[in-house]
Amino acid sequence: MSTLVRPVPWLAALVPMIALSQTIIGLIAGVVWIAIIASLRIAGRGRDRAARMRLDLVLLLGCVAAFVLGGLYFAPAAAAFWLLDRSGPDRAEGVDASPLVASKRPPSLYLGLVSCAVGFAGIAAFLLLPTYTSASSTSTNPGVTTMTGSSALQIGLDPQAIVALALIAALFAVVGMGSLITTRSHRSSRALVGSAVLGLLIATVVGGFSIGLFIALGALLAFVAFTLSLGETVSEDPSSSATSKAG
Repeated sequence: MSTLVRPVPWLAALVPMIALSQTIIGLIAGVVWIAIIASLRIAGRGRDRAARMRLDLVLLLGCVAAFVLGGLYFAPAAAAFWLLDRSGPDRAEGVDASPLVASKRPPSLYLGLVSCAVGFAGIAAFLLLPTYTSASSTSTNPGVTTMTGSSALQIGLDPQAIVALALIAALFAVVGMGSLITTRSHRSSRALVGSAVLGLLIATVVGGFSIGLFIALGALLAFVAFTLSLGETVSEDPSSSATSKAG
């Protein structure tokens, strides 16, 4: 693969980031998307062509699903990465093809932490962005209707919504902390992380076009992180291994 072609997908990702940086919210969204793309590229290192292409498709689907967060701007970059990996070598040169070991900071660690950050950002966007529109008119201008936007915090949340948001935030925290714990030889934490990921996927579907749109990308990244962790080799604690041998 020519070295002139490899930077093209990154240029396709940087262009929309520069365009979005005109506002603070756009800048934050651009930085988050670049971090997601970088994490998925790291996750693909050392994997075969088919695995890298699957990660590219996950990125593309995430861009489409999270269009409300500017994902469509980065869809061309995801498609460019897919084409790059499709025409590239089966496995990156100079990368160890041995099974990923948790003590070497596997991709699931990065993706788990990124999914947690993206999930929290999605919840904050749901609370702060003017997602609700109201129309009003005055007696002085009877034929003029004024449209105003309000955020969820301005309108007010009922107790059930507050509990639901707190639960979703807790599930993202479990995914983030669980990725750290799993990489430190705690195999049992995978069951907890898997349950949290399942809960996030259910919350995304149930949330629909409300909170579901804002947490869809974080839930998708959490699912990818958990899936990658299932294929990683968890290193054993040397002290515990020595104790078991002595016994």
